[in-house]
Amino acid sequence: MMTSMKDADELVEKALECLEREDYEQAKVCLKEAATAAPLRSDIREMLKYTLEEAPSSGRVGAPSGGGRSGRMQPAIAVARRRRSLRLMAATVAVFLLMACLGTLVAYLAGYRPRALNWRRLGAAEEGLSPSSEPTPLIEVDPLAQKRAELLAAAAGQIGEMRFSEAIETLNEALQLDPPEREPILKDLGKCYAELGRQSFRARERPKAGEEAIERFHKAIEADSGNPEYHFWLGRLLRLKGVPAKGTGKDTALRAAESSLRKAIDLNPERPLELDCYMELAQVCIAQDKKLAAGQCYKTVVELAPGSPQAEEASNKLSSMGMRK
Repeated sequence: MMTSMKDADELVEKALECLEREDYEQAKVCLKEAATAAPLRSDIREMLKYTLEEAPSSGRVGAPSGGGRSGRMQPAIAVARRRRSLRLMAATVAVFLLMACLGTLVAYLAGYRPRALNWRRLGAAEEGLSPSSEPTPLIEVDPLAQKRAELLAAAAGQIGEMRFSEAIETLNEALQLDPPEREPILKDLGKCYAELGRQSFRARERPKAGEEAIERFHKAIEADSGNPEYHFWLGRLLRLKGVPAKGTGKDTALRAAESSLRKAIDLNPERPLELDCYMELAQVCIAQDKKLAAGQCYKTVVELAPGSPQAEEASNKLSSMGMRK
């Protein structure tokens, strides 16, 4: 029986692959073994629960959420995928920091070897002997580089433990030390803000949680403006804010939502995010009474991925709007 968390993670990844292939039986086997290996993991228990109870009753994982199963399984699958993404990110940062620490150690040790040679040469000179060569200059360790390495190692640990607020403070401190490569740090900073934004979205019943989520995704975009997922989430949150609003506030939020979603599309996201962007944009257009623009979004989804759950939903929307597919 597997007992390590690493084995549990590998089994969850295999289960996700099985679910994508619609191989529910093998997914059940993997999830049962993963639940035995990591009994405290709630995401594994939820995935196993939905797979056991409802997967056999449907033909595919991607069925429309109206059937109940896909919409209920999606949170557990999303959590497992985010955990996998964060583990990969933490592992990459850890490898980078290990290499930096090894380089620092080599430089530190190399600084003492010439010093020992210098002492020997000094002794030889006092005895009237000629040293064989000139002294080798000492290699000094950059204190800023050492401090940055320590901060990035701390941030990697905080991200791995999902302590995103603390990781943001640590990463910002590292950025203030003028690192030679800022992009990897900014990407990690964007991921931390995005994770906090998703947490606020899930708790949107709480007062001001929606505004908090919008602010966090704004900061994620400031850190990593080239990530289409952050623009999609911002557009989605602005739509949810704008639809129930009235007057100028509604128009402003919906225009901002449309701009953010079009930016996400311009960044050429991978599927299914690309299809989700068009579906979300169609809803924004409908809220702005732009029927033709909404219809074009739905037609694009049908053209890009015929037979997909999104295309089926888009076809139904076109029919209800009295438009041709």
